[in-house]
Amino acid sequence: MGLASFLLGDVGLFARSVSTTTDAKEYQRRWFFYGQDTWRPTRKLTLNYGLRWELIFPEYVKRPGDGSLLNLETGELFVGGVGEVNKHFNVKPTYKALAPRLGIAYQPTDKTVIRLGYGRSFDIGTFGSLFGHTVTQNLPVLSAQLLFADSFQSVFNLSQGPPPPVFPAVPANGRLPLPDGVLANARPFKIRLPTLDAWNVTVQHQLARHTFVEAAYVGNKGTHVYPGFGTIYNANQPVSLPGVPDAHRRPFFSRFGWTQDLNYNGNDADNRYNALQTKFETRFSGLNILSHYTWSSARDNDSDYFI
Repeated sequence: MGLASFLLGDVGLFARSVSTTTDAKEYQRRWFFYGQDTWRPTRKLTLNYGLRWELIFPEYVKRPGDGSLLNLETGELFVGGVGEVNKHFNVKPTYKALAPRLGIAYQPTDKTVIRLGYGRSFDIGTFGSLFGHTVTQNLPVLSAQLLFADSFQSVFNLSQGPPPPVFPAVPANGRLPLPDGVLANARPFKIRLPTLDAWNVTVQHQLARHTFVEAAYVGNKGTHVYPGFGTIYNANQPVSLPGVPDAHRRPFFSRFGWTQDLNYNGNDADNRYNALQTKFETRFSGLNILSHYTWSSARDNDSDYFI
């Protein structure tokens, strides 16, 4: 079929990107505040504590129409700065990104020290922006056409030429219905920062003058982290149903008539790590012996880079 289609000039897959401007820019504001202190209530007890507050604002454009964000609930591109869509694409900032820090050191005896620690941190994402350059890769700035043909059919014939680029007019309310065949980028309209909570408990004991043993429990939990090879996966991937045309196997075809792929920039994965770490160290005659053993468990539903 491939050779026959080639000889007949039938095109089974067509991909093209056309941009109306090379000067569309997106911006993002981030403010950070941090305070910490150390308190030593007794000679044997020391506390270190702090709090970091991160204000992450959604990306925005300065010029109306310089970007848009796909709303998968309505099937519309929210064009920034046009009509009822503000320059932040109606995405609200988050004010709840509080990252506490706590460290405790306690020395019950001259030869034993117990340490505890906890901290929370956030990821700001690709290219220093929460979801990379998402909004400037959509209509009305960029028309990325992606057309597939079902079996024994074609997208177009070479004698006819490819279809024209799709640049529909933006409605006055700023909500542009996404045309079929045009690739688009979507992401959550609610900002949920990728979050890592990490904690540890360590007990260190001196057995002899130059001999020490240590045991530690180390754990962390990632919430709303980026999955796999990055943030992007296809939200309109066709399911496996033999004998059913490609278009009818796509999740958004029945609702919006979309047959193209859709890039969903999500951070909806989680992971967890727990470990018992032990260490033995001794020094004598200019030599140092150091031995480690770790028993750990890691679970995740994000695969590849995040475990």
